[in-house]
Amino acid sequence: MRVTKSFLSAFLAFALLFGLLSCDLSSLTSNDQGANGFTPTVYTEVVKELFETTYADQLSPNERAIYDAVTLLPAGTTSVDVTIPETPALCQGRNPSDEEMDKLKADISRFTANALYAAWLDFPTLFWLDHSKYSYNMEVAGDDDGVVKLTKLTLNLSLTASAGEIASQTEALARAVAGFTPLGTTVAEKVAYINTYLTSRIEYDLDAPNRSGVIGALVDGKCVCEGYARAFDYLCEKAGIDAVCIPGYGITEDKPEGEGHMWNAVALDGKRYGVDVTWNDTTWENAYLLVGADTVCHDTAFGTSHKPSMLTLEGPHKSFAFPAIEKLGYGINP
Repeated sequence: MRVTKSFLSAFLAFALLFGLLSCDLSSLTSNDQGANGFTPTVYTEVVKELFETTYADQLSPNERAIYDAVTLLPAGTTSVDVTIPETPALCQGRNPSDEEMDKLKADISRFTANALYAAWLDFPTLFWLDHSKYSYNMEVAGDDDGVVKLTKLTLNLSLTASAGEIASQTEALARAVAGFTPLGTTVAEKVAYINTYLTSRIEYDLDAPNRSGVIGALVDGKCVCEGYARAFDYLCEKAGIDAVCIPGYGITEDKPEGEGHMWNAVALDGKRYGVDVTWNDTTWENAYLLVGADTVCHDTAFGTSHKPSMLTLEGPHKSFAFPAIEKLGYGINP
């Protein structure tokens, strides 16, 4: 006995839309829970208050399975089959109820949204993936004991450009960073070199076609804060430096309510410090380089002007923990 269900979940501000294509569970007629004492699946939940090494550290086993499948894909891939370890089981000896199917859809949507969000933050090379839009096909079947389970999950990905354009962009990115090695004998010197390397080559441009990623920053030389931060993360990664992207709000005198922004945290000697390449380039030259939360730039502490947040995203996301930076800047003793 086999049933195939296909669901579409399009996330624009992460609102869910599902469409049922087919359903046939006619061979399950009993309304009993089953003689074997069926128990619905209980998933492992992962909630961490502190950031560890990557955003992936905060994912549950099912979310991590989706994350791993997506982050290993060649650029421009449009679909992938995912095997999740904690397989959803809906019921036994009967048709799943509408409520049970709705819960399954909500579960898969939550797993996928969290996995793609973490991948979006951890991997600047996923410039080709629109993490906010996806669809998936699910196959649900009853086993020999009549337990109805999710048996197959195919994730269909949304691309930021055509497959041909993505191939060209991937090649251009490889050429742009070929042989890149930051100068300096210490990690701090290399971080400063990467910052200057980017600020000397990038023009802040709200209208740039690839403004939100490494292609805009490293290939086109035009991007916005997200492109700066992702390029910094990418070049640090290539140099073996532990850097992380942080999304949130930048608060200035002109924008006291804050506006969407992205910056970085860099690990040095087991501690993390703030770097904002965008503001180093566009506002105050190199003022935001290896700073602490209490570092005052332009009359405002970094921890006040930079507020980590999941921005205005709504939907099935968990609340991710963000990297905490030191109070004092690098090299400053209390």
